[in-house]
Amino acid sequence: MINLSSGIENTTIFLDTGNTRSKGVLQAVDIVGRCFPGSVVQPLPVGADSIESAERDPFSRVLEALYPVPESPDELVKVSPFIGEWTPRLYQQEAISAFLDTRSLLLADDLGTGKSVSAIAALSELIRQGKAKRALVVCLRYMMRHWEHHFSTWAPELDVHSVRDMLDRLSEAWTEAEQVVLVDYQHIGAGFKQGAFSKAQLEFDVLILDDAMAALQRAELWVAQLNTVNATWRWGLSGSSPRSVQDWIMLFGLLIPRTVEEELKKHQSDPRERYLPFVMKRQKADIAEEMPHWNRQEIWLDLDRNQQAAYQDALAEEQDRLIHMGASITRDHITETLQRLSDVCNLSGSQFVGPKIYALVDHVRAITSDGDKVVVFSQERREHLAQLETVLNSFGVKILEAGSDEETCAEALDVMRNDDSVRVLLAHPEAKTDGWPLTGASYLIHFDRGFDVAANWRGERAFFPDAESPIPVNVYEFWLARTYDEQLHALLMSRFPGEVSDPSMRLLPEWYPELTIDEWLSGVLHVGSRKEQALI
Repeated sequence: MINLSSGIENTTIFLDTGNTRSKGVLQAVDIVGRCFPGSVVQPLPVGADSIESAERDPFSRVLEALYPVPESPDELVKVSPFIGEWTPRLYQQEAISAFLDTRSLLLADDLGTGKSVSAIAALSELIRQGKAKRALVVCLRYMMRHWEHHFSTWAPELDVHSVRDMLDRLSEAWTEAEQVVLVDYQHIGAGFKQGAFSKAQLEFDVLILDDAMAALQRAELWVAQLNTVNATWRWGLSGSSPRSVQDWIMLFGLLIPRTVEEELKKHQSDPRERYLPFVMKRQKADIAEEMPHWNRQEIWLDLDRNQQAAYQDALAEEQDRLIHMGASITRDHITETLQRLSDVCNLSGSQFVGPKIYALVDHVRAITSDGDKVVVFSQERREHLAQLETVLNSFGVKILEAGSDEETCAEALDVMRNDDSVRVLLAHPEAKTDGWPLTGASYLIHFDRGFDVAANWRGERAFFPDAESPIPVNVYEFWLARTYDEQLHALLMSRFPGEVSDPSMRLLPEWYPELTIDEWLSGVLHVGSRKEQALI
């Protein structure tokens, strides 16, 4: 249990270090320690053999009244440590237990620690025990594939109905799912605006809000309507904790039932102190020994309809151009094609927009909000790097281009290591480094890739040379579905099926894929090899 003294700047959080899973709603884990710099986290007072015997305030007693602690050990939720053939890591088992014990919970572990897997495992357990029948999972649009993959991998027994591109029959699709409805914020928002849902259709046992802070920070007014979903268990996932008072109020307005909220207000007026006991937060540094040192994750993104149509038009024109060039095609010609297609996917007029930009901002915001740093690889042209810099400027960004002299490179690396106001290094993967790790940076995002796809893997080893870094490194690769990315990915998988698909694998230099011009032409862009074109 956590005991909160009055006064947010002088909060004392008592942790029972002998039992990292507390009973009831209060979780004895590393709770938002950096959210409140003035707070003190300490073990139980000397002589106190349990948190119950430590000093307690009236607010804690109110919480226990609202969420009674089981008197008998037999009443505690029992969770199997195995899910199929997979054994959750210890910190994931703690999260699963917290979900099952807690009707309202925000899991705000660092990005890349497996929060969605823990939530799916807990949901599966609730349904297996017969305590829940239907669940609503809401996520960002570009995370739909992520959730579909995790459901099929970790809970294949669940009936999951994904709501995609069916605004005209949203209500019908809503009732077809027997167990889990998976929908993105944009679609459910459209449903609210249309008045598509009856009261009965908003009855669920479990509500899971993924990337909850990112959704709220997009300032969609309809998001508040999610509090009309009637669910017994209400769980939020976020790579960052709420910062402002308004963030706390908006987020927990969705996670805590109104009747409980009204009771809590009577005993604790400060929103942050009121909601802090409903937060579980672990940082990568705290659970590093349980995590793989290197973890790669693919993020597959979808263009909207207008962008997809523009992409197909541009692709057809580029294919026609390359075909007419015949056997004279060079690497530079393919690079020009890739740059044009990239422009169509990422630019609207002179502005950088699109799914990659939204995903980049969401990831960088979550990473930097708790003080971590990130390297973003891009092979965009100089003028586009400047536009990306503008997009990331509010997070503190430094650019490091390929071909920069040693002094410029040394200055950029020094700033990244030592200036806390700079949390993003926007770098070409072949920019010069000094061979030393980037202190404080444990995240890498591959925003794009060029003709030389091996450059990105070479950059990984150059910027993150320590294979046994004390802080695990999370690598995110952005890919665009229904573009040449799909063909490129398939080609790489066919060449290196084990190495490329293993998320914990750091590619060795001898594995670096070198694609030929003909492989790009026939295997990726589908225009035939130069030899084939010479025969036309």
